[in-house]
Amino acid sequence: MSELALTKVLKVSRTPVHNAILQLIKDGLVKQDPNCRPVILGLASKDIHEIFEMRILLEGETAYLAAGRMSQKTLEKLMRLHEKTAEPKPRKKWLKGWVEYDAQF
Repeated sequence: MSELALTKVLKVSRTPVHNAILQLIKDGLVKQDPNCRPVILGLASKDIHEIFEMRILLEGETAYLAAGRMSQKTLEKLMRLHEKTAEPKPRKKWLKGWVEYDAQF
C-alpha cells in the first residue's frame, strides 16, 4: 500500500505516515519495493508475541492514566465507540470499521 493510500485509510497527514514507515524500515520490519512502496517483512511468532506483550503493558498503563483524567463527555464518547466496535459487521467492513474507531479512540 502506498503512503498516500495509508494517509487516506488512517485519515492523517503524509508526514507521520512517512516517518512511521522510515522507522519501520530502520527497525527491519518493512522494506521498500522498487516502486518505493512499503512492504511488510515476515515476522516470527516470537516477534509478534513480544509486540503484543509490549502493547499490553503500554496501552494498559496509558488507559489507566487517561481514565482518571477524562471528562464525563469524553467517557460517554468512548463508550459509544466501544459499543460500535462490538456490533457485528460483514468481514470486508470489519477492518475498515476497526481502523476508523481505533483512530477516533
